[in-house]
Amino acid sequence: MPSRIRIGKLHEYDARDSTLMINGHLIQGFSENSMFTIQDDQDSATLKIDPQGAPTKSRNNSTSGTMTVPLDETSPSNALLLKYFNEDTVFPVDLITSTAHVSTTYAFITKRANLEGQRAASDRSWNIKLINYEETATIDYEE
Repeated sequence: MPSRIRIGKLHEYDARDSTLMINGHLIQGFSENSMFTIQDDQDSATLKIDPQGAPTKSRNNSTSGTMTVPLDETSPSNALLLKYFNEDTVFPVDLITSTAHVSTTYAFITKRANLEGQRAASDRSWNIKLINYEETATIDYEE
């Protein structure tokens, strides 16, 4: 008889637990379906294999990433981010969710978010470059 896999504690994600602070300001008025996306700009390592099959792994020490923050067109946070873009401001970012904490001291907006006129309010997606950002888990996966 096959053994049963036992599942530990039930973990829960709640979007209301997510807090995005940019330069000490709470960001609010997110898109209907998404609040943020963060992805590394490069792989953490590259692999070279010589003609005889010997591999060499090279560590990439780049710790930059891109955060995309889709805001509803009516969000008051659009004015703040547009101000930072226009002034070419470098600012800290602190994101806390039910499962992760992402932070950096140095971030900046790479381009102005698109503005669209539509039948209903549209979204404005801001691309924020994160320099030397760190991520830690806020949930204990060892249980």
